[in-house]
Amino acid sequence: MPATVLIVEDEPFLILNMICVFEDAGFKVFDAPNAQEAFRIMDEHREQIDLLVTDIRLGPGEDGWDLAGKWRELFHDLPIIFVSGDSTAEWEHRRIPNSVMLQKPVSGRDVLEAAHSAIQG
Repeated sequence: MPATVLIVEDEPFLILNMICVFEDAGFKVFDAPNAQEAFRIMDEHREQIDLLVTDIRLGPGEDGWDLAGKWRELFHDLPIIFVSGDSTAEWEHRRIPNSVMLQKPVSGRDVLEAAHSAIQG
């Protein structure tokens, strides 16, 4: 059974690119443009999701850090990949278990490598 990823990104071009990268690699993909939609998907599909890939800055409302907090409540130790252009130092201070930070711009290959590594433990 293929792994399932939830991708949360507010920039349309970037989310479409990530969807293509993950689908081409055989993943099942859920996507959300903001934290509110991601919370809904997490609640509705909680048994199916294996990995969260999220930006930090998601426009108005909750951000990627809020999303990670909810993710930890629901999924405990399932992996998180943060992809951000400006939050690397903040991630280092937050020390979120079983997470990695990738600095934008990031290649599809690098995101997939991090995903496979995170899922395999």
